[in-house]
Amino acid sequence: MSVPKVSVLMGVQNLEKYISQSIESVLTQTFTDFEFIILDDGSTDRTLEIIKEYAAKDDRIRYFSFPQKMGIAYGCNFTVEKSVGKYLARMDGDDLWEPEKLMLQVEYLDSHPECGVCFTQAKIIDETGKELSSKEANDMNVLFSQTNKTQAQWLHHLFTHGNCLCHPTSVIRKEVFDHINGYHNAFRQLPDFDMWMQLIQFVEFHIIEKPLFLYRWFENNTSKPNPIGISRTYQEYFQLYLHLFDHIPDDLFIESFSDLFICKDSQTEQELACEKAFLLYHHSAGLLPEAGRLAGLTLLTQLLNQDDTRSLLQTKYHFDTFDYVDFESKPIFYSSSYYDIPKGLTKDIVSSTATLFYSTGDSIDGTEFLTTQYQADTGLQQLEFQLPEGTTILRLDPLENHPCVVWYLAAEINGIPLHADPFNAQQEGIWYFDNDPQIGFTLEQPISGTLKIVLGVMPLHQTITSNIKNQLSQVSVSKLYLSKFESNYQQQIGKLNEEKEQQQAVIDNLKEQLYAMTVDRDFNKQQLEAIRNTKAYRVYKKIRGIKK
Repeated sequence: MSVPKVSVLMGVQNLEKYISQSIESVLTQTFTDFEFIILDDGSTDRTLEIIKEYAAKDDRIRYFSFPQKMGIAYGCNFTVEKSVGKYLARMDGDDLWEPEKLMLQVEYLDSHPECGVCFTQAKIIDETGKELSSKEANDMNVLFSQTNKTQAQWLHHLFTHGNCLCHPTSVIRKEVFDHINGYHNAFRQLPDFDMWMQLIQFVEFHIIEKPLFLYRWFENNTSKPNPIGISRTYQEYFQLYLHLFDHIPDDLFIESFSDLFICKDSQTEQELACEKAFLLYHHSAGLLPEAGRLAGLTLLTQLLNQDDTRSLLQTKYHFDTFDYVDFESKPIFYSSSYYDIPKGLTKDIVSSTATLFYSTGDSIDGTEFLTTQYQADTGLQQLEFQLPEGTTILRLDPLENHPCVVWYLAAEINGIPLHADPFNAQQEGIWYFDNDPQIGFTLEQPISGTLKIVLGVMPLHQTITSNIKNQLSQVSVSKLYLSKFESNYQQQIGKLNEEKEQQQAVIDNLKEQLYAMTVDRDFNKQQLEAIRNTKAYRVYKKIRGIKK
């Protein structure tokens, strides 16, 4: 029996409703030289039974089953270990392939040996197979419609924007996958993104710019934003960032990120180590850049504890332990802060409606919400909502369908502070929303009662939002120098004012002494003149022969 060229790998759990359609879309591919490895990850419904029925009819299918759920990353690594093909094609048990998908990807990989991973674009469908609009799919169709970039451009884009590559569209060279450590077994949210960030550092990516994959988007989809997922994502981003640049070639790192360097001429090992720390602190993105800031601080801690890099940070980057303490003193895990918005950027909106979507289940469906009116662009506003019993998910839409900046946000439920995270916002100490701002709140357990929110919103003109977005990186690159300059300037002004006050005090004291001496002189002069006019002084003068 010949070795198949492609190993199609599927992991599935409790998807009896969709598994038949997914399997059929693989078996009916125009490219047929593949094995089909299906792993049932502890299903409790008819999923495994359906897999066995298909395996009995098509000998390309090899199936495995775990008695209990082992998780996505473990399952992905397991199917890779069982594979024998030259290429690994990933598939999920609720999605669909267009018939020519596999053929086009194999043809490209065969003719481009420099390419390590080939993706396609995707359509987003609902449970019934109906294609969803951007609004219905939370812009997932836009996210998964990427166009081709160079290796350096992909590395830059993935780092500054987060994951935009659809995992089950991928076909990977087996020899390339074997070069890395596989899927991170501890990751639930980012195992695929972690793999892309490893692979892009030594191979090229390519996208077949056609929507050859149908991605099913439904209520229980694990990719949907939710407080629990966001908490996990924070931790996984931090772990990923800590060692992200450990093995990247210097020339690729410089080509990818030199536009964001603090010092454009950085080239040595120590200089690039400093740039990597600052890059993590200022530019790591995705939905949750705060984890990158913490990773950047961790690397700066190490650099400041080494004599050579500590000296380099001070002399070349004008960064010392006091600057580190300043970084360390700023909040990490929320991005709201006071910020001066330049005049001319605001859009006049006298009144606005803030909408609070909530759910007592696993996801927000848009049918349960509360609203309140407030005055936009008039300073801090206090909003208040009464939540029903058992609320598990919260999302605030502060300014529906309007570009804006949320420059301050603080929330508490029954006096207990809540952590807030923006969805699809550019973040640089404040939250820039291109349109339709949405903010999620992390709930540790079901809640009810009074939710109080203090909100600062600046509406923006649509025409200037793209300029703001393009200039964010430039702003953050110079932020280190700007903050240091402002700090030094204020210190110098304070020192000058203090010296001026001290000098004025000396002058005032001298004036008082001079005035006292003048008074004493005048008094003594009067006393002396009075003495001279006495008869006794004239006698004394005559006896002594004192001349005037």
